[in-house]
Amino acid sequence: MSPSADLYNLVHALTASEKRYVRRVASLSGRDTSWLVLFVRINAQSAFDDDELRARLNNHPMLGNLSLAKKYTYNNVMRALRMYGTGRDIDSLLADHVENYKVLQSKGLHDQARVVLHRLRSEALSHDAFLKVFWTIVCEFGAGVHSTERAAIDHLTSFLAMQQDTLACMQNYTFTAGIYFKQRIILRHRPNARTTNEKAELTEIVSPLLNDPNFELLSDTARTFYNLALGDYWEAMGMPEKALPYYNTFVHEEVLDLPIGPFDSLHLAKFTNAMFFRLRNNITEGLADIITSLRKRVGVVSLTGSLPTIQVWRYERWIVFSVLLMNCEGRERDARALLASEQRTLNRVRPQMSKKIALQLQIAQIRTLYAVGETQEAANLAEEIVNNEDTD
Repeated sequence: MSPSADLYNLVHALTASEKRYVRRVASLSGRDTSWLVLFVRINAQSAFDDDELRARLNNHPMLGNLSLAKKYTYNNVMRALRMYGTGRDIDSLLADHVENYKVLQSKGLHDQARVVLHRLRSEALSHDAFLKVFWTIVCEFGAGVHSTERAAIDHLTSFLAMQQDTLACMQNYTFTAGIYFKQRIILRHRPNARTTNEKAELTEIVSPLLNDPNFELLSDTARTFYNLALGDYWEAMGMPEKALPYYNTFVHEEVLDLPIGPFDSLHLAKFTNAMFFRLRNNITEGLADIITSLRKRVGVVSLTGSLPTIQVWRYERWIVFSVLLMNCEGRERDARALLASEQRTLNRVRPQMSKKIALQLQIAQIRTLYAVGETQEAANLAEEIVNNEDTD
């Protein structure tokens, strides 16, 4: 893809608040802000058109080297997004600690640096970020090597043991994750194992977990992949009752109170997948209470302005889980009435909905419309899905 198209796609991927922040950072930077002209012009385009862009810029000085101006604009937008916090995750937070440690070390403030290092290791351990844990151990080991104190020598022995433990954890969860992903690649193309050969293929992949009931799990990450792998396996084998205990580890109300932040997205994704599993297999016990709790946390959806991400996350899942549950219970007319009553709010939320949830909702709508006799509307929506370029 060309730098021009890259810039266009970046600008149009920004939310309204991110675009405001880009402009504010530019105005407060005290640096050259001529690139904002290019930013505004590209933002105004409904489709990328380099010729139209050049015409609109007219005799602007940046036309002398527009290619360089686009790169400069791209870099400034990216810098502003990093400052805004777009895309920050646990690695971003831990990377901040790493940089703080380096600064303090370079200034000879070793006691302060050590405090930062201990904080980094603690937070890395709590999120199974074992590469960063290993890095902190190497740093402390390096500092201890140059010490002549007896206590420091004793610490070196403990650091070596910690290194081995960390490597064991990494090997354990990468092995478990490898089994999950190998199976997942197959299931993406063939969700169910129907033939003897298909079942044998999945069983061979998952056999290290199936054949050892005492398989050692050294971290939460390994435990997650273990439950996902066996849950997927038993569902694909046509035995959802055996998959249920593994998926149930991800369904609990505490997840609903987590923010949409760098540390919680995995928990939220596991919760969503487990809920879809139970609805797919008509395992509905207790789901109504969870869905009701989800709705209480949505609150009132404003019909103006940008919606908070957490509110969109809760609302989109509440509506799709509600419709699917009603369909499972044979209450398609209730599902149809719910969709009608929520139409205005749905139109408000839809632009911010995730593509996966939006597609799941459309499929649930088709089933609902067909069940209540609105077959033409169901057919129209099905055709819309098929013709959508985002549909896999």
